[in-house]
Amino acid sequence: IQQNTGIIFLDNKYYLYSENKISAFYFDGNKIKIKIDLEKDEKIISLFKYKSEIYFLTNRSKLFKLNDESYELILDYETFISPNPIIIDNIIILFSVFGEAIEINLNNNNASNKGSFLINYGILDNYKSNKTDESIFYLYNSGTLLTLDKSSYLIKNNYYLEDLNILSNI
Repeated sequence: IQQNTGIIFLDNKYYLYSENKISAFYFDGNKIKIKIDLEKDEKIISLFKYKSEIYFLTNRSKLFKLNDESYELILDYETFISPNPIIIDNIIILFSVFGEAIEINLNNNNASNKGSFLINYGILDNYKSNKTDESIFYLYNSGTLLTLDKSSYLIKNNYYLEDLNILSNI
């Protein structure tokens, strides 16, 4: 297993994914390895299940559907994104490196802009989002915190974090 390899358990198998490879391991011992043809500096950042189908997303905002031993491109938004999308039911929220929030609806594969935000210098890491009844809090990087409306996914607030010591508890 390479560094930065993701793993996800789904149904009767588990998937390992890294940069441009996906491996499916069945609990009966069978395995499938798929090499994904990606552009230079493009890599897989997320793999997830929606309506019994397996999808994966790259850091260039390409959404693919996995079909047994092959894959198909579903959507190409043509922008670099942060490595931590928010996936809620049929919605994927992407955050571009240029300060845009983008909503992808998996029911119709449409993408829409949900607002812009200013990016403060910070370190990108594997930060998670937190939800309340009304908001989603998303740590874009160690210097930028976003608040999104939980029902519309529009950006409500954009905070700059100056004291990086608070991140030691996250």
